[in-house]
Amino acid sequence: MVWKWLGALLVLPLQMTYLVAKAAVGLVLPPKLRDLSRESVLVTGGGRGIGRHLAREFAERGARKADFSALGLLTLSLSGNF
Repeated sequence: MVWKWLGALLVLPLQMTYLVAKAAVGLVLPPKLRDLSRESVLVTGGGRGIGRHLAREFAERGARKADFSALGLLTLSLSGNF
């Protein structure tokens, strides 16, 4: 029982150091973006606001997308243009 607590007390500082270092590296280096050229995405509310922004971001990264607007219309775009 004592060994379990002792092990936890020894591992905790190592875990904290690792997590702080990982967060610091994440702030300095840009995140890796996935290749979406072979992916299909479904965007709801792509006519305006956040949905439109997401649809454009996915199109810039090459994803095929289907957009459901507020009117209930389905728009398919395979070319990547929006």
